[in-house]
Amino acid sequence: MLRSCPGCGQSVDPRVLVQNRCPRCLRQDPRRMARAVTGSWSPGRDQKAHAEMRRAVRRRAGGRCEHLENGQRCAVTYGLQLHHDREGYEPEDGRMLCRTHHQNAHPTHGIG
Repeated sequence: MLRSCPGCGQSVDPRVLVQNRCPRCLRQDPRRMARAVTGSWSPGRDQKAHAEMRRAVRRRAGGRCEHLENGQRCAVTYGLQLHHDREGYEPEDGRMLCRTHHQNAHPTHGIG
């Protein structure tokens, strides 16, 4: 059964909604650009090294969020984001997190 997205009114499968919004609304959300404004993204970042790290961490994670809670691993497999536990581009310096757990890892950034 399709559901109407509150942001744009488009009929979508409710399984694709994130925070009650469709993927199209999420892409158009101006808060996505907040990282560039807050300085979380470094303009001097080595894009190639970062991409290689992201691929290696995703491979290690098996395409699944690596957050552990009460000994249970999060089951989310979509919308994964690379979280840096330490500075650097080594795969052991980061982990893949779903959007919710990545936001929880950065509570003061105010990114949506």
